[in-house]
Amino acid sequence: MTPFLDILNKFFALIKDTDYNKLTDEELVELTMIYFEFACAKFKELKKDLTFFKQGDQFYIVDELTSEEQVIIAYGMTVYWYEEKVNYNRMLRNVVNTKDFNHLSQANTLLRLTELLDYHRREFNRLRKAYTENYRDFEGFN
Repeated sequence: MTPFLDILNKFFALIKDTDYNKLTDEELVELTMIYFEFACAKFKELKKDLTFFKQGDQFYIVDELTSEEQVIIAYGMTVYWYEEKVNYNRMLRNVVNTKDFNHLSQANTLLRLTELLDYHRREFNRLRKAYTENYRDFEGFN
């Protein structure tokens, strides 16, 4: 079994979000579980049981995940975290007129967030590909 906190620590090391301090522990776990589920849905190369269970006040994943697998999932979680930030800023641009949007420096923020999203998406895909190549199952080949 793998403590969910191990993956969360890797995820939080990749992002900086002071808004998370405003959430309760339960809200934070619920939100990050959603990011986790989205990341795992894209990480189809991983053939492990990623079911959650609670023991005491901690959440665990049924199978033991390697550090590499945890890092890949954490990068996948960042993709969805950045997508949320980019979408928020895009919606803000649609609500606020262009002059105000640019004056508020939101245009720069959107550009930087989009660049970070692209980087994390590429890194997530690169790590998944490397994982597949390193752990390719050769059974059935003669």
